[in-house]
Amino acid sequence: MNKISITNLEKARANPSKYGIELKKGPQTINFGGGRAKSMRWHDAVLVYHDSGELTKAISKLEQSFGNRKDTSKNRRELEDLIIALDTYVNEYNNKGYIHIDKRVSIEKQLASQLWLSGWACWLLNMKDKGGYSGFIITKNVDEINWMLELRYPIIQDYIANTIYGCNINEVDVGVIDYTTGCHHSICYSQEDINDALEELYEMGVTIIEILND
Repeated sequence: MNKISITNLEKARANPSKYGIELKKGPQTINFGGGRAKSMRWHDAVLVYHDSGELTKAISKLEQSFGNRKDTSKNRRELEDLIIALDTYVNEYNNKGYIHIDKRVSIEKQLASQLWLSGWACWLLNMKDKGGYSGFIITKNVDEINWMLELRYPIIQDYIANTIYGCNINEVDVGVIDYTTGCHHSICYSQEDINDALEELYEMGVTIIEILND
């Protein structure tokens, strides 16, 4: 079974034929190096906050996760900025009236007989104060204007609404949290937007599976 990682969806979207050729070659070995990603360490601290309700414990978790780095002014400033971002995240989370309910929600969506879309649909899933759900991916350097143009977000909204909860599309928001600032950015796509995204996704899948079967 062949899989497109949802994090690589824009790469596949840019050139489905080329992506199909790369997929046909088989999985590539990637050496990330440097230990656990900064985004995931920040996410770990966020989860400590949600488990405990205490920002101080989340900050301690973040400090511990960066404890093995060299004590340089650059590293100290970066950690301070991540702590400030964590504080901003908590303030925004509480101001929005969210209730955290899940983490690392995965997606498994069949595009063709031997092709699936997979990966983390969102890193944080919340209930909204007036009902419905809000799912977020954690990233950095968010383009506040263009992030919502990525294909994965309407796909994720549809998946949360129709596959996970069986609720109306307009009850679900999706978005990003910038771990360098702690700021939330979210949107609720229309059914028309989602239909267009799904159509593009399945057309992409047809192109890729033709390459794989060639």
